Amino acid sequence: MKKRILSFLLLGVLLLQFCACKKDGVGKRVIFPIDTEPAYLDPQIAATPAERNIVANCFEGLMGYDSSGALVPAAAESYDVSADGLTYTFHLRSGLAWLLTDGARGVLGDAAESFDTRLTSADFAFGLRRALLPETASPAARLLFSIQNAEAVFSGAMAPEALGIDTPDAATLVLRLHRTDGGLLETLTEPGCMPCNEAFFTATGGRYGLTAAYLLYNGPFYIGLWSEGTAITVRRNESYRAAGSVKPASVYFSINNDVATRAEKVKDGTYEVSPVTPAQAAALAGEKDVSIHMFPNATYGLLLNCADENLQSALLRKAIARAMDPAPLLEAKGTVPAAGILPQSCTFGGQAYRDAAGPAALLATDRDKAKANFDSGMKKLNLTELAVTVLCTQDDEMAVRAIMQQWQSAFGVTFSCSVEVLSGIDLEARLLAGEYQLAFAPLKFAAVPAVSAIRLFMSENAAQDPLHLTGKKIDARIDAVGTGAAETDCLAALQQTEQALLNAAVFVPICAAKTNIATAKGVDGAVASPSGDRVWFCNVTVTK
Repeated sequence: MKKRILSFLLLGVLLLQFCACKKDGVGKRVIFPIDTEPAYLDPQIAATPAERNIVANCFEGLMGYDSSGALVPAAAESYDVSADGLTYTFHLRSGLAWLLTDGARGVLGDAAESFDTRLTSADFAFGLRRALLPETASPAARLLFSIQNAEAVFSGAMAPEALGIDTPDAATLVLRLHRTDGGLLETLTEPGCMPCNEAFFTATGGRYGLTAAYLLYNGPFYIGLWSEGTAITVRRNESYRAAGSVKPASVYFSINNDVATRAEKVKDGTYEVSPVTPAQAAALAGEKDVSIHMFPNATYGLLLNCADENLQSALLRKAIARAMDPAPLLEAKGTVPAAGILPQSCTFGGQAYRDAAGPAALLATDRDKAKANFDSGMKKLNLTELAVTVLCTQDDEMAVRAIMQQWQSAFGVTFSCSVEVLSGIDLEARLLAGEYQLAFAPLKFAAVPAVSAIRLFMSENAAQDPLHLTGKKIDARIDAVGTGAAETDCLAALQQTEQALLNAAVFVPICAAKTNIATAKGVDGAVASPSGDRVWFCNVTVTK
């Protein structure tokens, strides 16, 4: 068995490099805005961008990203993969430890004095088992379904002990798979795959992650102060395995959903690092010493709410899709047309999924077919008129109104539509809540492996799926993706599933979209995940 240590640059991972590192940039505070206050910071259930970013900096998994943006062993020192690709053996670094804060000591009470702070393979095994328990409802669960018996455990049909997870000794973790999984190493960087100490978890009495005291930490930082409604400050963890290499003294996660001011705050140095909107990214592009990095993790298009009483009709959805010529939006966006639902950041077999799969067949503009679909759908639902409201942001309003005129022209007086303009944050909230009919917005994918990303559309993920799809047929089709041992079978199943979603007109892709992250003058060393949904700050220096 040949031992190997992964040292390649992960496709799509972009290192945010902006200036040469200077010694006097170490030990500073870094400010990064988050839209919402976390409900909890239990890694196994962290779901929002705020939660995922804080967990990413306070915990360390088996795998991580180094300062050059490469996917490498992190808490693991190395790993082996069997010749058939079905057994992964991780060898932990020596001296790994949990940080036991004063708050955690209070949770443990008298047991604190005898508490063993050594971090072992059992902690990683317990974290993975928790992620796969149905009652945990972890966003990472389906990313781990390649592990033996994972689906059966998640459904409650088998006990957690049946999982293909072994700990032959305190420094070794073995994962046994029932199928090959080219995205497993990337998955192990996810918050849901972080270690969890079973004794401490039990001592929290169901409050694990609700406050800073109800957590142990093994990452570069720990939560030093949680000021409700204001900010969460994480400070350098001196118990971290590489504490001497952690450059910032602290990171201040400012709770502020005022997206409109973020570009100015990056320009004036209030924020060292910040997500920005596409329009802000374009405006900042010409600014000296301000850097923008873009992550192709989304596809912009028309979302159709499949839970709406009228848009449940595939005929009406197809009518709306076929009556639309996206040219006004493509011109306004100034970007490349979409090649399908899944974006360029999604990977398959070590390359971009879009490169492996090629372009999907989008529903073509066809006014005659659109009118025939519309008339059939209206008749089937016994409707004499259809009124819809379209959501969009102010940047898209004029182009969206041009699309609305196309619909009016195609369907006549029995169809009427109005537009509601929202901020990006409010639009996203409405989509996830299902409080919309039609919307022009980006469909974002946090998962990198395409096999995992497509699972966004499973019925049980309706709370995270803005299309609110439900149905046994699509669930069965998605479940079949990745169950075959052969990569060609898996790729074919992915292509067929994506095409089925397009044919059902649940989403009409228009163009590629990106997450944009800006950094201020004098800021160096921030590393982002391939999809841009997490930023690691342990290497950041600030010399402004």
